[in-house]
Amino acid sequence: MPMVLVIDDDNWFRGYLTDVLEREGFDVMALENGLGVADLLKAAPIDAVVTDLYMPQMDGIEICRTIRQIAPHIPVICLTGSTSPGRDSCLDAMMLLGAKAVLTKPIEQRALVDVLHNAIVERPNSRRSTITEGASAGL
Repeated sequence: MPMVLVIDDDNWFRGYLTDVLEREGFDVMALENGLGVADLLKAAPIDAVVTDLYMPQMDGIEICRTIRQIAPHIPVICLTGSTSPGRDSCLDAMMLLGAKAVLTKPIEQRALVDVLHNAIVERPNSRRSTITEGASAGL
């Protein structure tokens, strides 16, 4: 099964994403911030990363930059709860750093699963496995 790394500082939302993705057939590892992402990328076979954009300690931009330096082949999907105009430049920065998608919370489960599936399938040399298609529900 594809391995997805979920990074979100909100304990409840991180757990919820983990549950949803596991039900959809993904293996999931989770971090509450990006401080350990470099070591984890070197040690574990990660197929994709889903990260919150706005977090203390290490934000999604820094996480994406780190992933691009260590494992540029790993697709990154960014999540954000903010839609304020002043933060558009951060969303643009994530896309410039190679994020496959930026999804605004609340996230539709089907949209996230589809983006992940497409990102993993499109990735060269990915550990492609069957992703179970589950019922669609909102996150």
